[in-house]
Parts: sequence; C-alpha cells; structure tokens
Amino acid sequence: MEKMINKQTVFLYNVEREKEKQIRILCRELGTDVRKIRPEQTGETIGALMGLDIKKTIGKDEKISEEIMILSGFSGDKLDVFLKGYRNKNIEPVKLKAVVTGHNISWTVGYLYKELKKETYGEVER
Repeated sequence: MEKMINKQTVFLYNVEREKEKQIRILCRELGTDVRKIRPEQTGETIGALMGLDIKKTIGKDEKISEEIMILSGFSGDKLDVFLKGYRNKNIEPVKLKAVVTGHNISWTVGYLYKELKKETYGEVER
C-alpha cells in the first residue's frame, strides 16, 4: 500500500450512497483520494488506514451505525478549499468528522468514533 501521509485523502465510513457520490465528485475535482473504511477495519488505527507503519490493530472491531468522515493530509488552506467546495455543492453534512493529527493517528476508528460522539453529542461512555 502506498504511503499517504502527505496525500490528501478523505476516509468515509457508512456514508449514504448519494452523499458519498457527491463527495467523490468534489474530491476528484480537487485531486483528493477517497477511501472507504469497511466495518472490519474499525479496530484498525487511523495511521494503519493511511498506510503508515503504525500498529495495525489495537482494538476490536466496533459496531458503528453513524457516518464518519476522516480528513488526512490537508493543510489549513487545502482544508478551507475542501470545506468551501463541500458547502458550495450543498452536500449534506457528515456529523462525525475529524482531521488526522499527531494525537489521533494512533487511535482506532472505533475509539475515534467514541471521541467524536462525546464532542458532537456530549455523550459519555457508561
């Protein structure tokens, strides 16, 4: 698998088909890759999904019913261009979204999901 650390990539999990199609069109226009995260990959680290030599699986596969969008390799300006294009094309928002950082790159998709839920909905693990 090619290294994607500096390549702009949008990772999508469980995104509704029409919305995914619109996101793919935008990404093609911007020269950005799109990768789908499969349910069996929710126990993998974000870094492993990016093709980095980061421990591939550190958790169990999580059952996630919501849409998630993870943005990798976007500088501030490129992120602004992507988000502006997203709004201009009137693509329905993905509520749970994250930008890959040095802090979350070693998290599993399942753990990221739990953290995004806390941030977005104020939900706390019981």
